[in-house]
Amino acid sequence: MKFSKIDYFNINVKEYRISGSKIQSKEEPVPTVFESTLFASNPVVAKSLYFKQLNKQYKIKRRDAVVLRCIEVKQASDFVVKNYRITFVYRTRTGFQNAYKEIRHVNKACAVSTMFQEFGSRHKVRHEDIYISTVEEFKAEEATKAKCLTYSAEGVKFPIFKKIPNTSAKYVPIDTDIFN
Repeated sequence: MKFSKIDYFNINVKEYRISGSKIQSKEEPVPTVFESTLFASNPVVAKSLYFKQLNKQYKIKRRDAVVLRCIEVKQASDFVVKNYRITFVYRTRTGFQNAYKEIRHVNKACAVSTMFQEFGSRHKVRHEDIYISTVEEFKAEEATKAKCLTYSAEGVKFPIFKKIPNTSAKYVPIDTDIFN
């Protein structure tokens, strides 16, 4: 949906669902399949994150594993603002910290992108150092954070400080009075 000069869906983060397992061997002819949902900029980075997660959780090295399927999850583009609850762990200079964030956005990938930008600016944390556990949608009544509560209230009005025409008007009809 392109109705504005601003492209709201031009984000650097996409959602990927990746399935993989250990390589078949004589000891394990039918290996267990592990599936994970990851947020990354492209499939190569997503697979790298998947192998990193496999190594950390199940002690399966990259040379012993194979990716069975890597699917990009398409995001809904209905432009209805929803509330998202993101639970994640991020690495700091002193160790790992658990964190929880409530973000209002139009889809999951946009919400995760906003969270990456916010933690990059406020805490100087790179997005490679953020490990997302869950991203789930929730109702406005369940919100606990002040920012999310403020903007999910009924009848919220936003001030317009600088009015910019949203469309590019290249031509003006001759009989139009442009000064009124």
